[in-house]
This record gives sequence, structure tokens and C-alpha cells, in this order.
Amino acid sequence: MPSGPASSGSAPTTQAPSGPALSDHGPAARSSGAPVGTPSPIVDPAEASALAGAFAADLLSWDEDDVARRGRVLSAYLPTTAADGLLGWTGTGRQRADLVLPGRVSTDGDRAVVDVRVRVVPYRRVDARGTAAPEPGPDDPIGAPAGAPAPAARGWRGLAARWVRLEVGVVLTGDGLVVDAGPEAEPPRRPSPVDLARGGAR
Repeated sequence: MPSGPASSGSAPTTQAPSGPALSDHGPAARSSGAPVGTPSPIVDPAEASALAGAFAADLLSWDEDDVARRGRVLSAYLPTTAADGLLGWTGTGRQRADLVLPGRVSTDGDRAVVDVRVRVVPYRRVDARGTAAPEPGPDDPIGAPAGAPAPAARGWRGLAARWVRLEVGVVLTGDGLVVDAGPEAEPPRRPSPVDLARGGAR
């Protein structure tokens, strides 16, 4: 399932990690606590699309100068497991997702799969300095943190943008709408965006 570029550094997964509802990243969580005997809840395609798009943008953004930020952001999508910041990434390089286009949503009861296209901007290191301190955040921020690093940073030069296509699974649980990480077994190696993404630039 090759797809978009594996930009500066490695890349993430197509089948998205699962996690708790994102109150600030995507649609509000919905409880599935229906009385016994009632039909199973159905995933709202619009909510699934919003959550999958937010997850795809955070999954395809990283910065070797601030690995911890990515870990904190991705953990918000995971119901029981904390992300280590290297989820689907080698820990080197810099990349920023700058445009997300959720597409077709296939639903089946309490699960949906969203086709997402993400435009990413890879970066190249232009000096030999060591790891820098993370850029300070704004004094009065609004919303929740996202995985994308700042558009510009000392020591890095932005390259031409690329398109990456992912399929993100989303499920409705008792805790709300979350990204479906699939089996918990560790893969033999960290998948790259090329492994995870299907299709290509379209």
C-alpha cells in the first residue's frame, strides 16, 4: 500500500491508533451507554471524519527537536495506552501536515473507516547544530496542542509539499468516539508512511 512520501525521517501508520475522545481535536465524545436491548449505537460519519482528519494531521507531523510534544498529542487519541512520541516514526527529521482532506467514510454500526488525504511539508536540516530547545508556546493559547511544529525554525529549510493518503479506523466506545488502533501486538518494525498509506498523490 505505498503512498505519499516518507519525508525527513520516518513515517506513521495508516490504521490509526485508538484512543479516548478528543474534546478539542475533533468532534465531542459521545457516550454509547444505551439500555440493554436497544440497537447498537451508530457512528456519525461527520464526527468520524473530523476525528480521523485531526488524527491524520497529528500522526504525520513531527519534530526531532520536540519529540515529547508529539507523544502528548497522540496520547489523546489512545484510550488506554500512552503514545511514546515515536509512534510510526523513527524520531529523526521534521515534517508538518498543513492541509487535511477527509474523504469517503465507510460505516458499519459502531465502526467507520475514513479515507484521508494529507498534504505534508518535509524539512531538511541546514546546519550541523545539535538538538535545539523546543520553541516557546504563545502566552495565551486557545484550543488543545496539535502535533504540527511551527512553519519555520532555525536550522531547518522547508521542502516541496507532498500528498499522503491514509485510511483511519474510528470506533464508538463507552468512552466516546476514538481512533481504532487495531491489534495491540507490536509489529516487527515501525511502519513507515509508505507502509501505512495506500494509493499515492492524486
